[in-house]
Amino acid sequence: MSERTCVVTRSATDPEGLLRFVRSPDGLIVADVWQKLPGRGGWVGGGRTRVRKGVKRRLLPRRPRAHATIPA
Repeated sequence: MSERTCVVTRSATDPEGLLRFVRSPDGLIVADVWQKLPGRGGWVGGGRTRVRKGVKRRLLPRRPRAHATIPA
């Protein structure tokens, strides 16, 4: 089985325990709950606290290799 790395903790784990974020065509970062959206994504694990850390540290927009905005 494949492993993915959390952008906040840098720990590798099974994708089932992580939430994937991708850049939409309009430049917004959206959660890819079903892990089916196209494009490169950033993975975050551990729930709301780690997602907040990723947003605060600006890790999520950096992952998809293009400028993106995180909606409030």
